[in-house]
Amino acid sequence: MQNRENKMEIVSKKPPFKVLSIDGGGIRGLYSAELLTGLAARFKIPADKIGACFDLIAGTSTGGLLAAGLCANKSPSVLSRLYKEKGADIFSGTPMPESKWKLPLWMIKHFRKAIHPSDNLRLSLNELLGSQTFEEIYERNRIALCMTAVNMLDHSPRIFKTPHMSEYDRDNNMTLTDACLATSAAPLYLPLHRMSSDSGNIPNVYADGGLWMNNPAPVALIEALKMTDPSQEIMIFSVGNPNPVAGVNPASIRLNKGLFGWRAGALPLELSMNAQAQAANHLSSQLSDQLTKMGRKVTIIRATQSPVSAEQSKYLGLDNASERSLSLLTSLAEKDASETYKAVQKNTADGVILKQIFNQN
Repeated sequence: MQNRENKMEIVSKKPPFKVLSIDGGGIRGLYSAELLTGLAARFKIPADKIGACFDLIAGTSTGGLLAAGLCANKSPSVLSRLYKEKGADIFSGTPMPESKWKLPLWMIKHFRKAIHPSDNLRLSLNELLGSQTFEEIYERNRIALCMTAVNMLDHSPRIFKTPHMSEYDRDNNMTLTDACLATSAAPLYLPLHRMSSDSGNIPNVYADGGLWMNNPAPVALIEALKMTDPSQEIMIFSVGNPNPVAGVNPASIRLNKGLFGWRAGALPLELSMNAQAQAANHLSSQLSDQLTKMGRKVTIIRATQSPVSAEQSKYLGLDNASERSLSLLTSLAEKDASETYKAVQKNTADGVILKQIFNQN
């Protein structure tokens, strides 16, 4: 009995297992990168070291791109420049018009192809990440990485993973560029992505991970539980991005909508992403509370997201890479970084956790 107690005491001294989860959201990934940049400055962390604060980073779609970059030792400020300098090239197609009168012509133009080609995204990712594979970045930096996608073969969820557990080896040779193109292949907006299968023979085709897990916090939590000792504390920092003003007046909503009312399918896609991001946040928080009650301490902190106005919503489209959009996203991120850091300044319970997460013990 004495030996068992001593063993448990030793195990309990393991440091907290720290996790970063980043939502999908197209060009709004700039906000997530800028928020992390703002927090790094406030915690006085070297720009290229913020990824090293975490044992595991999970991302979906544009959040997957950020997760891959951070695991490859890219600073959030470098990732921000990708959106600012390359955003207009990546989203180079004709954005969906606001006018319902212009929508038919736009639909005809994109009847057989995605709104934006993926060529410029591929080039930008190659410049940023090169040919680095999942195995290479994990062996070099020891940061576990999870990225979500959808396998079009059977519409099944897919999670690309570094070999941070002995049984994970199917993605070892997958490049970060390929995984980023797969996780961000949002229907309508970008083409689906084809790459070699796990066996290297028949190619697989993938779609955006946001179709099933736009907020990857539940994926991150489950992975963290698998990677840690039962007595080890888990701390998850979840980063979202500003959504356009959502919701409608039930009394005035048109019930029988068609292609025009649903804007050729773009509105259902965003509706799904917004709803599941909120659901994932709620479910992971509920699960963490129950785990803590059972003796497994888990804390999830969601970065502050200030509400946006109807006027601001006009510039928050998934593919709106205009100067006004980029400026707004940067300003909102700076404000929310400040609001998130207030928990540290006030020494709240969340603030204490944030200090531990960002190595400010």
